[in-house]
Amino acid sequence: MEDPNADIVSVRISVEPEFPGTVSLSPGASFDPKVAGKTQASFGFQVTVTRPQKVRLTLTVTDSLGLASDPKILEFSVR
Repeated sequence: MEDPNADIVSVRISVEPEFPGTVSLSPGASFDPKVAGKTQASFGFQVTVTRPQKVRLTLTVTDSLGLASDPKILEFSVR
């Protein structure tokens, strides 16, 4: 992830599971990635899926001015 202004303060992840209630995120659907002050950084999160299905995650980062990035989409299937 690159952030020329070094001011990313929030990550928001929305989940579209095939079966509601079967996908959880850690540290949560919205969290501080603790990358403020860095122009290049990475952060992690964990996805737990409790039954086979297709899952779509939409990830958006927000800067200190409240400006949101274009959404990044991650789709995968659990068998």
